Amino acid sequence: MINTKISGHLCGVVTLHKTTIGGIFATWRMAAVDRHGVSQVCDCLSDSKTDIEALQALSDGDPVVVCGFASVGVLAGAHEGQSHGLSVRVEAVRTAHHPGINPRHWTHQAMQAIDAGH
Repeated sequence: MINTKISGHLCGVVTLHKTTIGGIFATWRMAAVDRHGVSQVCDCLSDSKTDIEALQALSDGDPVVVCGFASVGVLAGAHEGQSHGLSVRVEAVRTAHHPGINPRHWTHQAMQAIDAGH
């Protein structure tokens, strides 16, 4: 488990696309089916070396709980980059607001994904 601040959750199977940007940031896309059977996509970002190493250590199909890092925001398509996918069974996907990201920039789809867990 990757420990962090928690706010909201989304249950389902996640496809994780990992990318490093300038060797500092890791971005990943969480595509999951929520409890209502609706497909949701959220793009997330972390600048924590610990978080990046934890993401890189995941293997295809690992049973994990992915939590929202304290330094994570929902970026909804802001980063594509060179990425590869890992299919991961997720018990709960939790997102935490990044202080540098304006919540008004969150897409309706991303907000639905967060709300689906409540």
